[in-house]
Amino acid sequence: MSFGDVRSECAGCPLLPHYEERAALAARLERAGRTYGVMSVCIPPAHASDEEERSLLEGVAGDLAHALHDIELEQERKRAEESLRAERDRLRSLVAGLSRAEVGVDVVGTDYRVVFQNEMLLERFGDLRGKLCYEGYRGLTEPCDPCPMKIAMEKQKMQSAEFTAADGRWYEVTATPLPNPDGRIDKAIEVVVDITERKRVEEELRESKERLQLALEGADISTWHWDLQTGQLSPDMGWPTTLGYLGAEIESDMKSWEDLIHPDDKTRRAEALRAHLAGKTPVYEAQFRVRAKSGEYRWIASRGKVMSRDENGAPVRMAGSNVDITELKRAEEALRESKELYRTVFENTGTATILIDENDIITMVNSKFEEYSGCSRDRIEGKMRWTDLVAPDDVEKMKAYHAARLAGAGEEEAPSEYEIQFVNKDGNVRDVFLRVAVIPGTKSTVASLLDITERKQAEKRLFEAQKMEAIGRLAGGIAHDFNNILTAIIGNLDLLKLDLPASSPHLKNIEGVHSAAMKASDLTRQLLAFGRKQIITPRPIDLNRVIIEMKTMLRRLIREDIEIQTFLGRGIPSIKADEAQVEQVILNLALNARDAMPHGGRLTIETAGVYLGEDYCSKHAYMKPGQYVMLSVTDTGAGMDQETLAHVFEPFFTTKQLGRGTGLGLSTVYGIMKQTGGSISVYSVKGEGTCFKAYFPAVEESANQPKRDEAPSGALEGRGETVLVVEDEQDVRDLVERILTRAGYKVKACSGAGEAITLCRESSESIDLLLSDVVMPDMPGSDLAEIIRSSGKIKTLFMSGYTENVIVHRNILDEGVNFINKPFSSRELLRKVREVLDS
Repeated sequence: MSFGDVRSECAGCPLLPHYEERAALAARLERAGRTYGVMSVCIPPAHASDEEERSLLEGVAGDLAHALHDIELEQERKRAEESLRAERDRLRSLVAGLSRAEVGVDVVGTDYRVVFQNEMLLERFGDLRGKLCYEGYRGLTEPCDPCPMKIAMEKQKMQSAEFTAADGRWYEVTATPLPNPDGRIDKAIEVVVDITERKRVEEELRESKERLQLALEGADISTWHWDLQTGQLSPDMGWPTTLGYLGAEIESDMKSWEDLIHPDDKTRRAEALRAHLAGKTPVYEAQFRVRAKSGEYRWIASRGKVMSRDENGAPVRMAGSNVDITELKRAEEALRESKELYRTVFENTGTATILIDENDIITMVNSKFEEYSGCSRDRIEGKMRWTDLVAPDDVEKMKAYHAARLAGAGEEEAPSEYEIQFVNKDGNVRDVFLRVAVIPGTKSTVASLLDITERKQAEKRLFEAQKMEAIGRLAGGIAHDFNNILTAIIGNLDLLKLDLPASSPHLKNIEGVHSAAMKASDLTRQLLAFGRKQIITPRPIDLNRVIIEMKTMLRRLIREDIEIQTFLGRGIPSIKADEAQVEQVILNLALNARDAMPHGGRLTIETAGVYLGEDYCSKHAYMKPGQYVMLSVTDTGAGMDQETLAHVFEPFFTTKQLGRGTGLGLSTVYGIMKQTGGSISVYSVKGEGTCFKAYFPAVEESANQPKRDEAPSGALEGRGETVLVVEDEQDVRDLVERILTRAGYKVKACSGAGEAITLCRESSESIDLLLSDVVMPDMPGSDLAEIIRSSGKIKTLFMSGYTENVIVHRNILDEGVNFINKPFSSRELLRKVREVLDS
């Protein structure tokens, strides 16, 4: 624009004084539709209409406008960057805050891959960036249905959904489309909130509402409202019906209802109501009887509360409920009677009985348990656990059984009967048989205790006796077979020696084998003695005399560093036993004492007459109360611990070094004492010594001097007599046949009883002597002898290493029976055969 006459055309312009007499050219500073101002220049009037001037001005104005536009754009860009930076900082703070608040934030692309996770999601699910969201968050193989992200992208608006994640918790996911700067939408931002607790509360609330509704419907609860200003009482329809009245039969006021209350309950109920109306109690509660239409009184539990009061605090309106508790009252009365009955039964069960709650606390005891435990009822009930009175080794077992029982486990995991050790107030330990059961419908357990200490001790004694009996039977069986073998060995060695000249170098070797065989024979005799299978000839014996006669021998066997003392009781009765066995008992006990004192000491042998009563005999099988003679052998040696004492009489048990003992010495003593009808006990203290006490039954018969066996007069050779040998063991049979034939006897040998009977019936030759084994497969030797003797006067000689009570009773040889023990030498056999034939 040009202004030739500035003063007239630009009147009022603040720049007018600067133009003086000059003209003006002006141009707008515009760019991109925006006006930034006006550029004005002063020129001489003559040039005001010059097109060149105008064009130059417009060009300069355009450049200036362009520059101003660029400056503005740069300023706007900086402002935008600053705003974006602030917004990003605010967003980071928001996301961090959400993590601290247990709120997850992530960004997920349309390809379902996670682009971003905040700390909360990283901690719970790990780094899932670049991974499929439905796999990482939920462990699925396909996208969620419905998928909030997918729906939000499709509808271009926020979308929420709830789901359970792979960690088992509930989450609410709210997805919002996230535009790119270019306006495209290929991602969504998701806010993830853990709603597990809310879900739990919602479920509990739902269940609570259901339970409340069911309770109200099932409990037959009636409600009422009372307007205290009008006196109007408005019960629901169920309340009169409960009592059998129709609604119109009772006036709807409090007085009409109060007239139905039992006279004995009116005062108590009125006091409870007045106290609540006066604000003294938070709720009104009362139980009373109300007369039904039938005339009976029914128990009612009434409960209510003032709902509103006036400005002076006076009650205006009250609401409550009534419940018919007649059956409950009857049940309470029945329960009271049941408890009294139960208490009576509980107190008079005859056994110590207790009740235990689910926490192992004893809640009730009977007087028998008080007596058994030594603790008063006040000290036990509600204060002591039942495991407090149990041996430590049984506590864990009882706890496990108790917990399993309360959990409903079966008999295998929670047995109803088992044994424990009970410890009373004084610390005495008793064996107890415990019987327990859970009271139906409760977590309480009833337990009865039966003391079985004496029974356990008796069982232990019986077990020990049966164990020793079984070992004895085994030992006897072994000895029987072993004796047959030894008989063949020893007999054949004897025959071999007879066939060799006195100068033969082989005699020494034969003697060595013979000596070993005899040692083996001693072992079998010891086994038989332990098993009480040894054949004995008991007679009245003076025990003191036997000890005196053995002192010289004992002195030779006992080392000089061991002092021997004897204290022999005066006037002690005789004992009835096999003297050789009594000597063996004394010798074995003395040698055992010697070995227990390697560095010297004192050995004391003592005898005394004693009376053993019922208490002692009840603890020792096979013994009866009465007079006994005690043999005591005491040493001051090393002593034994309890473990050793438990096995001391078992065969082959020894504490001596290898090769220093067979382990049969004390077991032999045990067997001999049982065979005599007595017993043996051992008392020992580690480091102080040991005492063995053997008890022999006393007899009234007088002891006589022993008769020594005398060899038969004359030679041992046969005189042509015929001997029938019956033996099932071929080695023994062949040996006996050779020995007798060599000695001049005629021998007929049979392998069994049946063969021998047939031979006797068919043979015309007379038989002078039957030499038979006692135990044979087809028939005992004694039965065979009876059959053969019936056909003529035939003398009989039995041989065996183990008789099985065939010709003996209680291992005592029957009177008039001729017997030779296996193993025997050829000379012993010939001597015995000659003795029987000459008798």
